[in-house]
Amino acid sequence: MENKLDLPYPICVFISEAALATIKHSTIEVYSRQGTEWGGLLWGECFAHPAGGVVPVVVFATNGICRATPASCDILPASWDAGERELNAQGLTELRCLGDYHSHPKMGVFLSEHRDVPSFWSCGHIPHWLSMVVDPWHNDYGVFTKNSPHTLHRIQTFLISQRILQALRLPEPVTASLLNQGPQPSPTGGTRYGQHGSE
Repeated sequence: MENKLDLPYPICVFISEAALATIKHSTIEVYSRQGTEWGGLLWGECFAHPAGGVVPVVVFATNGICRATPASCDILPASWDAGERELNAQGLTELRCLGDYHSHPKMGVFLSEHRDVPSFWSCGHIPHWLSMVVDPWHNDYGVFTKNSPHTLHRIQTFLISQRILQALRLPEPVTASLLNQGPQPSPTGGTRYGQHGSE
């Protein structure tokens, strides 16, 4: 598949088993400690599909610096720099930010009309932008993206192994360094999760 980012909308999404495991672990850990939603960023690459459209491949997930409550999660701008520092530490400098994720603890998978949908459209100028919602307590996750300039839908998503990442010549994470680290206060007014370096 040709590597290209200027084609229209995703036709499906691939996510690595390692990225999904990190997302599930971090969102469960934060909820168990502070009883809130949690979020972060999705990193990977987009490939042009021969039939048209693109196929985003999520290789890695970084935890965000968030302002979170039991029913909301704002992923703060500092999350992008923190995510890039984590990628650099992992040797994953070739990856691009493809979207974000957040949890809906025990609420199911959907984009809330008054918070999640407006948040998605703040990045809506990016044709391949993904918004992932996870509810590990119901063993469910979903990825939402545009299917026209003005509409969103839940897109078909497939888990892929490290073997497929190698076949696509995508880099593999060295470690899942964000696992087993609790939330920490952030000087930006939110909370951070994991060790991204100083802000």
